[in-house]
Amino acid sequence: MKSIILCLLTIMTAQIWGDESKLSALTGTYHLKQPERSPAGQTSQLAIEYGQLNGKKVLVTKACNQCPPAVYSYQEEPSNTLGFPVFFNSMGLYVLAYKPGTLINLLADAQLGNKPWKHFRYINIYSQSKSTLSTLTLEQAKSFALSASEQIINGPAVKQTAQGTHEYFLAVPMTHAGKKVQSYLIPPPQAPDADVQTYICENCAFDSWLYLPEESKVAGVPVYSGSRTTNLYHLPNGTYLWTRMQSPLGDAQWGKHDSYNVFAKDRQFLRRLLNNKAEQKKLDQWLSQLTTKIKTYRDQQRQERDTQKISQQRLPEQGLTDANFEQQALSSARTRAKRENWKETITRTYFTGSDWSILRNRLTGIITGRSIAGIIVMQRKDGLCSFHYAQFVQAYDGSNYTTTYLSGLTPGQIKLHCDKT
Repeated sequence: MKSIILCLLTIMTAQIWGDESKLSALTGTYHLKQPERSPAGQTSQLAIEYGQLNGKKVLVTKACNQCPPAVYSYQEEPSNTLGFPVFFNSMGLYVLAYKPGTLINLLADAQLGNKPWKHFRYINIYSQSKSTLSTLTLEQAKSFALSASEQIINGPAVKQTAQGTHEYFLAVPMTHAGKKVQSYLIPPPQAPDADVQTYICENCAFDSWLYLPEESKVAGVPVYSGSRTTNLYHLPNGTYLWTRMQSPLGDAQWGKHDSYNVFAKDRQFLRRLLNNKAEQKKLDQWLSQLTTKIKTYRDQQRQERDTQKISQQRLPEQGLTDANFEQQALSSARTRAKRENWKETITRTYFTGSDWSILRNRLTGIITGRSIAGIIVMQRKDGLCSFHYAQFVQAYDGSNYTTTYLSGLTPGQIKLHCDKT
């Protein structure tokens, strides 16, 4: 049978799974345990060739010279982890190398590594040896495949990712510029308190993560900030924990609408995590405890700043003095406070403006009233006092200005000690 890859394929010389000769030895004529349909009809034989297509390592199967080939891509990391070649195609079919000269072709109920396989929609055995084909059963092939799907998640890896690499795989792919990213390059920081950069590829622009010294001290692990709501934690096991919260770190505790992702060099570690609800729950609990500690720390800082600010706060200086108008302003403010159920008790009002400002109709220029800036001073239930910036107005009836009333408040109370009022 003529070469099924023709001039499109060039046999690789680079070192991959085991030695290259093992992969090249996959090329040959295979007999099928069960006949399969093909464009040429039922077939019990396939030509299979290993090589390179468009720079990718592939396995190509073909039932006849005129039949269209089926192309399977080499899965490097699963192959290294399991210790035997694994190939996959766009139809969801896998080819597993059972032993030299014998392959298992299957369609399972999940992608390899997502969860242990339970059953197969299709499975067949291909072998260059008819004697092997006669003794190897489909049940044995299923058992081998089931064990492989369990091993890639929970078993010991044959070859772990090199520790010197800067590539971190993502437990869940993330989207950048509309494309899903499976891994980041994260060089180690230049110093324990240095920032971290993440790259989606070599020579790409990077995202910078700012080292947070205070949060890191509270957390006991390095903490980095990427934005107001995204953070990185470098855990003792070498992984990075990426988080997105609804509120900035230190302002809120971990909530049900917050999310995290895990970056690790060891993909098998990530597969175990994705298949272990208990470990995922531990991460959730750790984040809940950690964000609570950081919020408590930040709350204490805010409280200390507020306490200092309150102790230094003073009332604004008084401007225009008029006991009659001030009494009218006080009465108006108390009426509004009662209507709106203020929790504070108003103790006094005064004016900070040095004089009244005339108010006019914008179209006619006719005087409609006058206004002046002022202050409302209040007693709070927590033992402190506070004040509001306010605006007081007197309407003009054509000959006289009427009673002073409260027309507006600047939002936000300003607290101070009562002996400073």
